[in-house]
Amino acid sequence: MLKLRLFTLPTCAKCPEAKKMAERLARERPDIRVEVLDMSDSENYITALQLQIASTPSFVLEDTPIYVGDLPLYEDLRRKIAEYEKKRG
Repeated sequence: MLKLRLFTLPTCAKCPEAKKMAERLARERPDIRVEVLDMSDSENYITALQLQIASTPSFVLEDTPIYVGDLPLYEDLRRKIAEYEKKRG
């Protein structure tokens, strides 16, 4: 099972749409565990910094940031995940 984390902030204008995207992905792909993490929580903030993430919204697949401070198109997000799965085998 893959893990996709979305790092957000309450003040982020793009984060509500990113959350909808993550929720849609979770519905369509039950084999992917989706977590939405608020970076205003100190533990999540530290995790984000360890992944070199300082802006939101940011999507992380396993431990690899795939979109940082950007809201991708939904199909682009799905394509990145498919590419990752293909490489992983």
